[in-house]
Amino acid sequence: MTEDDVDTPFEAFWGDLLDDVEATAVEYREEGWETHELTVGDVTALYARDKPYGLDVLVPESEFDLVDDLREGTIFDSSEVYARTVGPTVFLLIVELASETNDAVLIPAYFNHTTDGELLDAAAEGDGMRVHVRSLGSDHRVTFRHEDYTLFEPDEDEGDAEGAETADGAAPE
Repeated sequence: MTEDDVDTPFEAFWGDLLDDVEATAVEYREEGWETHELTVGDVTALYARDKPYGLDVLVPESEFDLVDDLREGTIFDSSEVYARTVGPTVFLLIVELASETNDAVLIPAYFNHTTDGELLDAAAEGDGMRVHVRSLGSDHRVTFRHEDYTLFEPDEDEGDAEGAETADGAAPE
C-alpha cells in the first residue's frame, strides 16, 4: 500500500495491520502451523450487559464456515494479542492457536477506546474479552474468549506497538 492509496490515517494503520497479518502468517507457517487469515469486513464493539459483549468481527461466509468447522473439532488452547493504539483507535492482531492440530486463526480487528470504552468495562465485569466471528446475515457466531481482557486495552504510550501472549487461550463458549 502506498501513501497515494490512503485516504485517512485509519486506512493507513489498517493497511499496516493487514501487512502485519500476512507477515505473522508467514512466520507461523515457517514454524509448521496451518494459518487461516481472516478477511474482516467490519468490526463492531458490543457492550450491552444483557447481550453478547466483545468484538463482533464480520467475515466472508466461506471464512466463517472454515472457522466454524475448525472450532467444532479443535481446541484452541492459547492465543496471542498484539495491540497498537493510534489516537482513539486500538488496532489488534488476534491469533487463536490450536496446538494439537497446529492451526492458527489470525483476526485483524479494531475498536475506538474513546467512544467504545464500555467494551473493556463489560469484559472486566464479565468473564474476559470475547471475539465473535460471524458472516453477514447470520446470527450464528464462533466465539473466542480471552480471560485476560487487559491485552485489549489501549497502550499507555499511544503509537507504540505492544505484543502480548496469553496462555489462557481462547476458551470455548
